[in-house]
Amino acid sequence: METVAQFVQNQFGGEITKHSTYEYSIDETRFGKFKLEVDAQLIKDKRYQEVLSSFGVDISSWKMKDKIEDTILNLASGVVPLELISPPIPLSQLNEIDTLIEKLRKEEIEGTEDSPFYAFGMHINPEAPSFESTDILAHLQSFILLDSWIRADININWSRRITPYIEKFDELYAHLALDDDYTPDVAALIKDFFRHKNDRNRALDLLPLFTHIKPDLVQNHLDDGLTQARPTYHYRLPNCSFGDPEWSVAKEWNRWILVEKLANDDRMRRFLNHTFLIISSSPVEWSKKRWNKIIQWWIDDIASA
Repeated sequence: METVAQFVQNQFGGEITKHSTYEYSIDETRFGKFKLEVDAQLIKDKRYQEVLSSFGVDISSWKMKDKIEDTILNLASGVVPLELISPPIPLSQLNEIDTLIEKLRKEEIEGTEDSPFYAFGMHINPEAPSFESTDILAHLQSFILLDSWIRADININWSRRITPYIEKFDELYAHLALDDDYTPDVAALIKDFFRHKNDRNRALDLLPLFTHIKPDLVQNHLDDGLTQARPTYHYRLPNCSFGDPEWSVAKEWNRWILVEKLANDDRMRRFLNHTFLIISSSPVEWSKKRWNKIIQWWIDDIASA
């Protein structure tokens, strides 16, 4: 934790604050506050203290408390990642995150592919251009249309494929969202999202954005204590491939840009909506391969434009 915090400070300035063994912040950097924490609620929130307390053990008063917490962190580090959370960074300076990754890579930091037990991901939170239901729906449609191609292009690590954290939207919800007659306002969009049993564990998590726009409505359906309101889309799909020297934040960002491009092309998106609804009624393996070829045709077309 201290090593990573120091690297962030060296890159962006600021002051390191240790809030606990499991949580640091790097305050007042050039971009704002970075947070560094253990990506496990049980450890970060010290819920193990509650378990021990139920047996009459109160470690908060122990002189060796810090050493005990260090031991817990070391034991967990084999499977529980550290999570580095950046403040909002302008697109023009996104390359500075890749510079930080290069420096951390030299310290032999491990990524998704370095262990069969790792299911590490990189989350991107692009700022939503508007809170209008038509714009949110356009981004949702675009992501559904591109989801299969993006997964194939990223080559999602198998350890992440078997976890529940990056699920696809199911077929019924996809068909609803892509239907020409589906024109919900924001409230209806949120209600339908929950009615189809969607949650935060989707490759495109809409809950931070919905919570930002309609907090009371979302809280009527959600009480997980994990979702924070943000004026962003929460794109959870990319691996965190620190071990691959060819991997970069920029490469993952460029895949998201495809979602934005398609969201802004109403004519092409409607055409692809109709095509998807036809092809998705075919056998799964055959239709997926055929669909990815159609998406590749669109990508090649915009690349050559």
